[in-house]
Parts: sequence; C-alpha cells; structure tokens
Amino acid sequence: MNENPANIAAKSEPTSASNAPASPPDNHYKGYGGWLMFFCMIRLCIAPLFILVSGSILMAMVANGWDRGDWNAGYLPFVVFIGNVCIFIFGFMAALDLRKLRPGAVRFVKRYLIVRLT
Repeated sequence: MNENPANIAAKSEPTSASNAPASPPDNHYKGYGGWLMFFCMIRLCIAPLFILVSGSILMAMVANGWDRGDWNAGYLPFVVFIGNVCIFIFGFMAALDLRKLRPGAVRFVKRYLIVRLT
C-alpha cells in the first residue's frame, strides 16, 4: 500500500493521447463524377431544354384556344406548366448543391426525388 504519489497522479489523469480529439473518419465520397455528374448534367443542361419546349407548346395551345374564343382552353395546361417549372427549379437547385458539394446536398436531392416521384 506504499504507492508513490506520482504513480497515483498518473493513474488518475488521462494521458495526453487520450485527450486529443478523435480524428474524423476518412470520407470515401470525394469529388464529383459517375451517376452524380450524370444526374447534375441532366438537371442543369437537358431539363431547361424540355422546359423551353413544353413552354412553347403551351403557348401554341393557349393561342389556339384564344383564337377560337375559348378562354378556358389554356388554363389547365398553364397550371400544369407552372407546376413543372416549380419542380424544375427545385431540381436545378438540388443539382447546383450537388455540383458545389455543399453539406446537406444529398438530403436535398432525396427530397427532390420524393417530390418528383409523387
């Protein structure tokens, strides 16, 4: 029972190695490529073209309905077009977040996919 006071202090105080904060695990998801790049290119390059084409078709439908004197002919396609534009903007923002590798971007894309599939 005759212990040295230095040994008692060494046992009660943690060593400096245990005081060091744990290093974060090496994240193996680095960079921008593969399906991620494919998804972003579709959302950033191809989707705007589809929005432009559907907008021009909508304008033709509305003009055709108004020429016939039917003011209600273009309202339903217009509402559908506005919904598609909102979903497009949501997807565009999700793709930009992924492209810039922002924190929470994957969660944002999951939300976009849920909205897009419903």
